Amino acid sequence: MAQPASLLPAAALVAACAHQTAPTAARGPAAGRARPEPEPTTPLEGGATAADAVHLLARLSFGAKPGQAAELVKTGLSAWLDRQLKPAAIDDAAGTAALAPFADALKPFDELEDAAEQEAARMLDDGEADGAKKAKNKAKKELLLETQMTAIARYVASERQLLEVMTDFWTNHFAVSLQKGKVRFLASDFVEKTLRPKALGKFGDLLQATARHPAMLVYLDNARSVAPRPGSKPAKKGRGLNENYARELMELHTLGVDAGYTQDDVIAVARILSGWSVADGEYTFRARVHDDDAKTVMGTQFPAGGGEQEGVQLLEMLANHPKTIQHVCTQLCMQLVADDPPKEAIAAATGAWRATNGDIGAVVHAIASAPVFWRAAVRNAKIKSPLEVVVSAVRAVGGTCEGTGLAKLMTRLGQPTLLAPAPTGYADSAAAWLSTAGALERMDFALGLAAGTLPGVIVDLDRTLPLPSGEPTPQWRASTVATLDSMIAGGLTHTTRAVIETWIARPKQPQQARTIALALAFASPEFQRQ
Repeated sequence: MAQPASLLPAAALVAACAHQTAPTAARGPAAGRARPEPEPTTPLEGGATAADAVHLLARLSFGAKPGQAAELVKTGLSAWLDRQLKPAAIDDAAGTAALAPFADALKPFDELEDAAEQEAARMLDDGEADGAKKAKNKAKKELLLETQMTAIARYVASERQLLEVMTDFWTNHFAVSLQKGKVRFLASDFVEKTLRPKALGKFGDLLQATARHPAMLVYLDNARSVAPRPGSKPAKKGRGLNENYARELMELHTLGVDAGYTQDDVIAVARILSGWSVADGEYTFRARVHDDDAKTVMGTQFPAGGGEQEGVQLLEMLANHPKTIQHVCTQLCMQLVADDPPKEAIAAATGAWRATNGDIGAVVHAIASAPVFWRAAVRNAKIKSPLEVVVSAVRAVGGTCEGTGLAKLMTRLGQPTLLAPAPTGYADSAAAWLSTAGALERMDFALGLAAGTLPGVIVDLDRTLPLPSGEPTPQWRASTVATLDSMIAGGLTHTTRAVIETWIARPKQPQQARTIALALAFASPEFQRQ
């Protein structure tokens, strides 16, 4: 992406040190301000500042839209959170409209598969063998990009922001990859009909749904897992139990790696789930290849002849296990609070889980209500993932998605949606995203968005950062810097503000000055944090 050379030195200076700058303390209420008694325990209970609102939006949404933080201060942070916890009651016409350009990726499995086969067959009938291969690969790439955009476009546009944050969390917790076989025909359904509808519901229901979804069964090979009965067709073909899903179910989805289970437990879980398979893109239980013998998992007996129901019982057991509660709540606190989450946050989360039998919405509310969530040491202490940087920046300037440009951008930034390289999904920690190459790619993104030339984004910068309209240039510059300050969680540091003020004064053309200032803000250490 070609950018004005004059922008590069300052942007590089700010972006390259993003991983070196210590978190800035949140700005509190003015000294000496009279407070009601008793003093609120957290800003959710009253007395919230703009910095408090920005912090809440930074963690429980994909970032504030223009003017949103000030609006939350007026209406109350608690009111916003309570509303977000009931997404079905929120009119999300914007989120729905954002999906319209990518409707093809949301079609049922059979239509997607048929369309791919028909295109390849048409090319073969025309005698273009090489063309058919190219057409098939092109169609596969287009489907992949559109499927990725069904997630990204919602993240940018949806009014149900907490739901989208949690959908992204579960997309990584229950990771599948578009590169694995027919998962590319199943992934959009997995996200749209399994993860998103249950993202704030009961964990047990979510676990049961993911275990039965064809995308998961294909990705982790359980669709091919069968009881190897002597003389059966699967046995003659060398097929038998596949432990992939059983292992990830215990290690990633529920108990965690240090829960004390053994390899024998993993094998027993695989036996219990044998026969949980896929036919024509839908879940099916194949009783004839299910292991009907007795099993034992972590001391719990599963009598012979349990059939499909013993799988249901196994998932219930895992969903309610103390190790699962601790593991999943810790993961949630890593996402919403800190890479090394405070014990108080985890305690609040696990307490809410036990009190509500795994109600995810209640757990999130408990995390946000805990005083530790609002501590200065927690604010601005997390490095944004590439996805969070992109979506929060587009939202900050009121941008909208166009085409598949942002999906392609996510590949360059190292976090292509629904293409995590392992079942662990993408990490949500600073260590995963801090690199010189990553900083340069983020800088390039900031320059493109600030100049209004980023493929895949429509943005009206004149609305977010108006050019001078009669006021003196120094006054316009000060107003522009103040607006940029409001976009940053915790505000700009003195150092970054000084860099922006220096560079915004150099160009003679206000438009170029605005581009420089906005690029520096988006590439700054402060914006890279949340």
